[in-house]
Amino acid sequence: MNFDKVEPKFYISEDNKKDIKKIERELSLINLNNKIEIKSRVRSIYSSLAIEDNSLSLESVEKIIENKLVLGDRKDIQEVKNANELYEHINEYNWKDEKDFLRAHTLLMKYFEDDDGYYRVLKKVMKLFIWHLIHY
Repeated sequence: MNFDKVEPKFYISEDNKKDIKKIERELSLINLNNKIEIKSRVRSIYSSLAIEDNSLSLESVEKIIENKLVLGDRKDIQEVKNANELYEHINEYNWKDEKDFLRAHTLLMKYFEDDDGYYRVLKKVMKLFIWHLIHY
């Protein structure tokens, strides 16, 4: 077979090239938005857990979300995994529904034994307080 004489079965026109460039540009924006969303999630989880005395660094939180191994306290690592799982399913929850509120708390407390999915102390008072915060 002589490759000097082989002709392609199709040609890419100038219009095709323009369309290809437009598609590539749109795909790069999608990838950029994905990266921004992931960075936002990492910072949100890091900040929320730091308030709760989680000792992991921002970089460690990012690695955990990327399913990479990190050195740290087992409890701190599990908190990040639980928070990330909640983020992945957040659209399944109705923030106005008390049962969903407790389900979300149960997920955040997964693999911990204390108070998962229940009000901690003075259940009726806490229940009323939280209910008023949500609805007023």
